[in-house]
Amino acid sequence: MGFLDKMFGRAPAADSLSDREMIIAQVVSTHQAWYPAHNAGAQAPEAAVTAWIEKLARSRIPDHEMILLVSDNKSRNQLLGKTWP
Repeated sequence: MGFLDKMFGRAPAADSLSDREMIIAQVVSTHQAWYPAHNAGAQAPEAAVTAWIEKLARSRIPDHEMILLVSDNKSRNQLLGKTWP
């Protein structure tokens, strides 16, 4: 079951997200929504979304600071990048 599937309720209830996973999903969803603005309208590839999730999951950013990435475009772009190779 994919991370975003859990986020958007397409997973069974037993697979509910932890608080950290919910924050990561919110950050990644926001970054994914803004991705076309920096890439001539192209949608983010699935590999990019997976890499962003893994990068945030491995990071040592505290939850109370990570939630700020939802609204701080500059910091989020600096951390995750505006483009994908």
